[in-house]
Parts: sequence; C-alpha cells; structure tokens
Amino acid sequence: MTTPGPAEVRAALRETRRRLAELQETQGWVHHVGDLDSGEVLTTPLDRPPTPMSRAERLSMLGPRWDSTIFDGPSYRLTPRVPYQASPEAFLIAELVSFTTFDDRITWQLPQNPGPGQSGVLRAHFAVSPDRRSLVSISLAGLSWPGAPGEVSVSVANNTALVRVPIGEEFASHTIDVTFDPNVPETDILMILQRIRLVDFHAIAFRAAPLVAHAGGA
Repeated sequence: MTTPGPAEVRAALRETRRRLAELQETQGWVHHVGDLDSGEVLTTPLDRPPTPMSRAERLSMLGPRWDSTIFDGPSYRLTPRVPYQASPEAFLIAELVSFTTFDDRITWQLPQNPGPGQSGVLRAHFAVSPDRRSLVSISLAGLSWPGAPGEVSVSVANNTALVRVPIGEEFASHTIDVTFDPNVPETDILMILQRIRLVDFHAIAFRAAPLVAHAGGA
C-alpha cells in the first residue's frame, strides 16, 4: 500500500472539512445525561444548544438534584488545541485519529465494519481527582453509519462500569454529561467510538459537583 503524500493528506482534510461544513448547516443538538454507577442514560434531542439550567435539570432526573452552579467553579478543561495542563496535571491521548488540526477539533472517520482494534479511542488523564461526586462533560459532533445506531461509551479506567451514549444517522452536536464518584487519587476517563461514521471531538471538562446537591428528583 502506498503511503499518501502531503498533497493527498491536505486534499483529504479539505474534503472532510467541506463535508462537515455542509452537515453543520442542518445539524440538530442532543443532550445525554448518564450515571456511571448505574449505567443509566437519558437522551434528549433538541432544536437548539442545551443551556446550563436545562442540563442541570436533566442531570437531576438521575438522582441528586442539581442546579446550574454545577457548571461554575474550577474545573479541568482539555481541548485539541490545549491537550495538556501542567498543574494539576491533565492530558489527552487520542488513538486511530483521522485528522487533528489547529482549529480545535480531533476528527475520526471510522470504517463501517471495523476489525479488531479499529475503534476510535480518547483517553483523558487527570492527576488529581475531586474528593466527592463529580461530573465529566464531553462535547462532540457526528453521525453513525446507516443501519444501526452508533455508540460513544464513557468509562473510567480500572472500573467495569460504563455508560453507552447513542449517536444517530443524522449529523448532530452532542453534549454528554456523566456523574460518578471517582474514589481514586487519579482519574482516567475513556471514550470509545463504536459504529461511528464521523465524529469531531471538541472538549472534555471534569469538575467536582457542588456540595449543595441534595436527594430527590427534579
């Protein structure tokens, strides 16, 4: 197999960016909330981006009641443009990436019938875990191959628990909010792509949930 040269790589990147720009003209928005401890996921299609208030309301459907202050205060935030933070240390590692550029996105284009080891993977390492229930938020956009829903699974290393987030055939922007108890000094969050045709990853944030949360549904 001939390795593509720089010109071919640039042409493929331009074509991918053109296709993404076309898809964004008609995109929708989807908000997913999950509880890593129970594996429960709630998915809500939207006609506009989710607000902090509506995100907190949906998170409250899974257990403790939150308000929009869950998105305030200090947090880790990693992006393709800023994949490393020195203190406290945090970094991203992406596998089987199709493209990564300086416009703050990592792009995966995956085969329709992937073989072993052909799933896209993102690992986010955080050297200092919060000392209480926490929230990880992931921002991405994408679509699945026809015939079966795609899936983004979110899990924590050395823990069998995970949440499975569906990705449909229509291109959409997805906000994923997952709560869990770290229970370890360091946290490694894994995002694995299954049956995904195209995904643009934009950001991951990790923060402690506020102490004002209390029991009871929304």
